[in-house]
Amino acid sequence: MQNKKQKDSNGQIIRDTVEKEHIKKALDHVGKNGVPANERGLTKFIDVGGAEYPLKYVFKLACAFRAGKDPAAAGEFTYEFTSSEAETRLLKFADEIGYRIVNGAEQMKKQFRKYMKNIARQDNSQPYAKNTVGAYIEALTYLGKQLKELNLYSKSVFDIDTIEELAKIREIYKANSQIKALLTARNNASNTSSGLSVYEKFLIYAESESPTPLTATETNPVPNLKAENIIFYGVPGSGKSYSIKERVNNTESAEFGTDNAYDTLVAAGNISKIVFHPDYTYSDFVGQISPDDNNGVLKYPFKPGPFTNILKKAIKNPQKPYLLVIEEINRGNAAAIFGDIFQLLDRDETGKSEYPITNQEIAKIVHSDSDQQIFIPNNLWLFATMNTSDQNVFTLDTAFQRRWEMELVPNKFDHPDLNFTIAGTAVTWKKFAKTTNDHLKKQSGVLSSEDKLLGAWFVKADSDGSNTISKKRFANKVLKYLWDDAFKFERSDFFSADYKTLDDVIRAFYTNDSGFDTILQPKVHSLLLADIADQND
Repeated sequence: MQNKKQKDSNGQIIRDTVEKEHIKKALDHVGKNGVPANERGLTKFIDVGGAEYPLKYVFKLACAFRAGKDPAAAGEFTYEFTSSEAETRLLKFADEIGYRIVNGAEQMKKQFRKYMKNIARQDNSQPYAKNTVGAYIEALTYLGKQLKELNLYSKSVFDIDTIEELAKIREIYKANSQIKALLTARNNASNTSSGLSVYEKFLIYAESESPTPLTATETNPVPNLKAENIIFYGVPGSGKSYSIKERVNNTESAEFGTDNAYDTLVAAGNISKIVFHPDYTYSDFVGQISPDDNNGVLKYPFKPGPFTNILKKAIKNPQKPYLLVIEEINRGNAAAIFGDIFQLLDRDETGKSEYPITNQEIAKIVHSDSDQQIFIPNNLWLFATMNTSDQNVFTLDTAFQRRWEMELVPNKFDHPDLNFTIAGTAVTWKKFAKTTNDHLKKQSGVLSSEDKLLGAWFVKADSDGSNTISKKRFANKVLKYLWDDAFKFERSDFFSADYKTLDDVIRAFYTNDSGFDTILQPKVHSLLLADIADQND
């Protein structure tokens, strides 16, 4: 009976009885399947984790679900959204569900600017110049302000999204001498008239059945992405960078795609990789204002850094995953490098920044509008690596670490590529590293032994296919590290007391055919040779 009434009323009952569950179902559908090109619209949107879904299309879907129909039937309810009650109903439920409504004059202004830059053409078929775009927007903004201050109209120009309502504004503008005098005094009369004409074309375009996308937008479905901030930490050489690559390639939720997704994303420019160091600054990371001599005219543009550049990519392409990889995050002053970006690290349940910030320079680059707020969207991951070491130049404070997921990279020696032999000995790298690490853990005199441990990938076999590491490479990388760092204060715990300098140790290692027997303490050497036949276990 209810279905019959819905059909008899030509959808009227459906529109007025759409409930929160139908709105939620519509939003979920758009999240999984994207927005068809002819449904994108330009006016009002719901912000879902950084992606903007047109209100009109969402409501049409909700009506289809309310009627028990397939999403493809959404087009049957095109006229429904012309009702102000329908819009109010949708906005109310969307707000209750927890989605932000992008519904103000600034959004319309932003879309109008894009329309003039990318779609609209002058009578001579040429695009509008940048200064013309700015002049029209400034004139229409001033007109709206005066209309409200003089109580002639309750809305600004950019609050208007229908041709019928714009016609009312134009009638007031033509008939009111006070408004005309104010605009003439500001030399804005011509720009206002022309701006209103272009704005009318913009609204017509916005209501067209198949508008051309304002920007190059993919038609692929928008996946349910939920980005995170993750720090991969472990001893030097444990494979932290490799773990990031494996995480991207083998993620269970397929957020990044399939096998070899990491290399695919790198090739597509979706991964930006940087390294923090003591001299790295906020200006390097986010961007800086710097002089630029343009044909003798000195200007000071803002030059974006890697964070701003990949943020722009992620926001412009919400259906694609992006990664910012920060190597050695605690070798730089992370708190100072992040600066106000620190506030964005708190993410909500969708993976988007919970607390946006205002940063006009970044907003100009990312949104082409300095008044827009800055946030990290749900398709931009922040991955970082960090050594578990007391010798790092800077430490990460608790407040900073709290905003990251911490993932330990185990120092595992179970990979077959670690069974290469140290040249001139019968000992494998795996056996040497595990024996040395076990010895380090037992030495009370060695400060912070955990961060001194040899990582499984501290060295690799020579590239000549011999499955060995040469004496020279081993001595200059491993023995040097153990002498200068791991056993710096207790060298006699590991090295023979007969040697007083690193030069002596390396020289003896080179010339002694048996390798380790003279340069190591007897107890260490015996442990190294113990069960030599089973050292690959």
